Amino acid sequence: MDEATRRRARATARVCDRTNTHAVLPGCRGTRGVTPSSSSAAAATTRGCCYRSAARTMRNHGTPSARRSSACEKKGSKYSREQKQKLRNKMHATTSDIVTSTDDDVKNVVIIGSGPAGYTASIYAGRANLAPVCFEGFQSGGVAGGQLMSTTEVENFPGFPQGISGPELMERMRQQALRWGAELYPEDVVSVDFSKRPFEIKSEDRSMRANAIILATGATAKRLCIPSEEKFWSKGISACAICDGASPAFAQKELAVVGGGDSACEEAIYLTKYASKVHLLVRSEEMRASKAMRDRVLDSSDVIVHYNTSVEDAMGNAQGFLESLKLINTKTNEPIPEPLKVAGMFYGIGHRPNTKFLNSQLGTDEDGFILVSDHDKTSTSVEGVFSAGDVHDKEWRQAITAAGS
Repeated sequence: MDEATRRRARATARVCDRTNTHAVLPGCRGTRGVTPSSSSAAAATTRGCCYRSAARTMRNHGTPSARRSSACEKKGSKYSREQKQKLRNKMHATTSDIVTSTDDDVKNVVIIGSGPAGYTASIYAGRANLAPVCFEGFQSGGVAGGQLMSTTEVENFPGFPQGISGPELMERMRQQALRWGAELYPEDVVSVDFSKRPFEIKSEDRSMRANAIILATGATAKRLCIPSEEKFWSKGISACAICDGASPAFAQKELAVVGGGDSACEEAIYLTKYASKVHLLVRSEEMRASKAMRDRVLDSSDVIVHYNTSVEDAMGNAQGFLESLKLINTKTNEPIPEPLKVAGMFYGIGHRPNTKFLNSQLGTDEDGFILVSDHDKTSTSVEGVFSAGDVHDKEWRQAITAAGS
């Protein structure tokens, strides 16, 4: 191989090194998946492979200029100087396109959703040098950060003995994800396509492809949407008895739970540890809960069941906290004259998983929660797609369990 050929081979290797991708040349195996964070040994392997492949290609097939010169000689040198220059420019442009071609638009992992599950996944994926992308959400299923963004005080998350507000906890997790290189977009994902590899993800503002997806979109608590709900949210009204029931504000006070299913019954029994009395407000003439749960409620002297009862509105005290409930008889549709004096009201009417955008491409249960493998509790029915947090967890629904899922 002459000196000119060696120089061209070395130049090709340098271009490969700068673009951190292997040259797409005949016989070049390269080192697939080499990224800027790869070890110097892997980079050296890539450079060596590209150099050898370029040299081998030029040795076997001749340099581009040599091939063009040979063709001109065979044709009797009928090409003009301008035509030769055009051929050189065309060959140069084609070679440049080949050398710099890359699959950088395919992400290693895309995380859909934020909150404790999504941000924790972003932190761990970032620490593993996977350069994760996280779609935090915007409006679908609530604000970015999940249900904790509407929680004034979190007192049961480890590491905060004095408690911490939900928004502050989420902001700290978000900053930690950014520190480890996560790419965050406050956008809703509108569709995904699991039938293709790499997977396709579309938000309202961009499209993306990924080799793996983690779903952390959570579940939204169903609400009554009474007129004063927002006014007293986290000031007496809550959707999580386990999260908020132990608050000193509710100690030895009368509380109310709305619902007649297993979840409502469980919350009513749980609250008897802290409340002086628990009122279970059931819309129909009987509870929908299982017989075992119904018996537990009816056997408890600390739970009073109100059948055919619904909440019309809430009223507060001078400090702006919930004080009483205006009730309505669902059978007669007449208001109940006497307000129910309670310091807290907890919704136990279920949760709605934020999975509509999946368009039935994954296995779910009858309520829409994602089904996960019994083996690792994260794998879904589609290989390469994983679930984290409340989008599949119907039992615990806690910040700490979502983060650890």
